[in-house]
Amino acid sequence: MPRKSKAAETTAESPQDWATRLVARCLGIIALKQSSKELPNDTERIGYLSGLGFEDRDIASMLGTTLNTVQVGLSKMRRGKQKKSRNRGKRSD
Repeated sequence: MPRKSKAAETTAESPQDWATRLVARCLGIIALKQSSKELPNDTERIGYLSGLGFEDRDIASMLGTTLNTVQVGLSKMRRGKQKKSRNRGKRSD
């Protein structure tokens, strides 16, 4: 039996899904432009867009970077939050 190619297995995106993603991306770009002065580096921008609910691949596309860069940025932000919460629990004698 012949194997199906990966391309044949993927389903096409419906026009409604495509339009929803387009609108969400436009809103994200507008929000990013408005806050660009407040968010000086890509890591903060990545966190901001992630907080708005955008997927990693969409964030990468909006910022013109790779998916790996976005995932590393989110990982750094999570590690930073963990360190801050640990330091708050410690008492200095």
